[in-house]
Amino acid sequence: MPSGIDEEADPFRLRQVDVEHPTPTGGGRVLQNMSALRGLFSCMGDDRRSTFDQFTRQQLGLITRTQALHAGVSSSTIDRRLSRGELERVAPHVYRLRAGAPESPEQKLLAACLSFGRGAVASHRSAAWLWRLDGFRDAPPPEVSVPHGCRLQVPGVTPHQRRQLAPEGYCKRAGVPVTTLHRTILDLESSLSENKLEIALDSAARGHPELFIELTEFLAPISTQWRNHGGRLDSLVALRVGGEPTGSAFETRLLQMIRKAGIEPPTLQYPVFKELDHPFVHIDFAWVKRKIALFADGASYHLARRRARLDASQRLHLTRLGWRPVVVLPRMLDDPSWISSFAPLFKP
Repeated sequence: MPSGIDEEADPFRLRQVDVEHPTPTGGGRVLQNMSALRGLFSCMGDDRRSTFDQFTRQQLGLITRTQALHAGVSSSTIDRRLSRGELERVAPHVYRLRAGAPESPEQKLLAACLSFGRGAVASHRSAAWLWRLDGFRDAPPPEVSVPHGCRLQVPGVTPHQRRQLAPEGYCKRAGVPVTTLHRTILDLESSLSENKLEIALDSAARGHPELFIELTEFLAPISTQWRNHGGRLDSLVALRVGGEPTGSAFETRLLQMIRKAGIEPPTLQYPVFKELDHPFVHIDFAWVKRKIALFADGASYHLARRRARLDASQRLHLTRLGWRPVVVLPRMLDDPSWISSFAPLFKP
């Protein structure tokens, strides 16, 4: 907690887990005009104004009524600034400084968390968006986990009550308190199809090499009885423990088609070496004993002229080593006939 902020006034009294903090989509400009802020509350002493500044800097230009009172701003001053339009009410008891706080999806989500008070954190689809998981490019309507028994209703916000709120702690992403990556994936189990859940799971694992093992340990003590669709996530994780994640959502969809066709599981991201410790290519899907190499060529990357020449050179070398390269393009996912021509390669 930064110095100058009383812990009692902080709404997020949970154990925070250290993670990388991405920049908010507003460009990271929490307050564009601090002189406007100081003029707004010029009646405050230096110490109290410093406390007020720290709240707004931490919170993307937002402050709650309780925090403003704690910083020494009177109720009448708050109401007067609201009536003049210098403050804007963005959620129950939550205000935005209009003088210099750029609006952003992160700010809207943080306002939802602040409005529910102590212990509320972004979760479910909102958390998936903050973690930048595949399938969540655009900010969804805010979803927030709140303590059990919280009856507050905030328009446009979906609350999820929990008897034990985030016992594993919480993280901050882009200035917003959010469930851990493990908890976020578990929460998605009840709201996504199995295929979409696996796509989100794979994207989470790309930046976290030990995620599949960590999720096995995280899920072990959690009963599946109270979970909607309980066990689906456990099964997906069990399939992937010890292996690599796919390289993209396209590759995950391709893996699902291979699995559905009854084709034996491939090794993902298999390295082939020209010399010791120097792989010259990673095969997206490799059947090593059969020497079949399947490449998923996404248009935005592989069809660039320079990349295409390199791909051709690598695959020619694979052919010389006895491999059989096969290329699949995104448009082929809409025409499953390709899988019927691919499957015979696996006949005994």
